[in-house]
Amino acid sequence: MSATCALILAALCTTGESLEKARSFVRQGLLREAEGLLIPLVESSEPADRARVLLLLGNVDYERGLYDRALERYAQAANDSSADDSTATAARANRVLAEERLQRATEIAGLENRLRASLAATLLVAASAIGWLARRTRPPSPGG
Repeated sequence: MSATCALILAALCTTGESLEKARSFVRQGLLREAEGLLIPLVESSEPADRARVLLLLGNVDYERGLYDRALERYAQAANDSSADDSTATAARANRVLAEERLQRATEIAGLENRLRASLAATLLVAASAIGWLARRTRPPSPGG
């Protein structure tokens, strides 16, 4: 489904129907389509539904691995004054999960950087050793 179709669907559905459709898209892994339904709802939904919309947008970001953006959305949903208790609780719990994933992703990125540096250093040493061996095993020149 294109983003245009998602916008048309969002315009034709009530907020509750759009939220259910967006949840279905997230479950199916159709994150672009879910986001296409949810983005317009952030501004157009009733205050009582806004926190649910932000929670689902956080879930979309989380599924994409955009944990920092998911954290922002979850914080907005949890702190929304019109959020019901279950939405605020879910947003806080999801925020904890996103913080853990963000921390893990940061640790993995650091490890990858250290591994790249070690690999580069190892390749440099190996190239130097090959050069040294090539010079040492070169047959003497005829006449010299």
